[in-house]
Amino acid sequence: MTDDGGYASNVLTVPTFTVTGSSVTPLPTTTTTTTNTTGIYAYKFVNFLNVGSTGTDVTKLQQRLTTEGVYSGSISGYYGALTKAAVKKYQGLHGLDQFGYVGPGTRAMPQRGIIA
Repeated sequence: MTDDGGYASNVLTVPTFTVTGSSVTPLPTTTTTTTNTTGIYAYKFVNFLNVGSTGTDVTKLQQRLTTEGVYSGSISGYYGALTKAAVKKYQGLHGLDQFGYVGPGTRAMPQRGIIA
């Protein structure tokens, strides 16, 4: 979570659980693609990303970090040490705490036109 001042809280790990009932509606966990004012498609990150994460979110993150000039590794879709270092560098350049994961504070950056 991020407070009104833009400060991200610590990581909260919640064990797996099951919700049952007839009125349960699953929340979307997918990401969306939007068009920014320059007409360039931007990827909206909605999931927490950290070392060990894989998939399209990480691929798009690595591509964006490459564009920002902070990542020069392979676009592998795996969040490893190189991606973590690049995220830390990106966070430092934009005045964020350098945790090395993509949490609420870093994900909020697209709304300010930086990652978008």
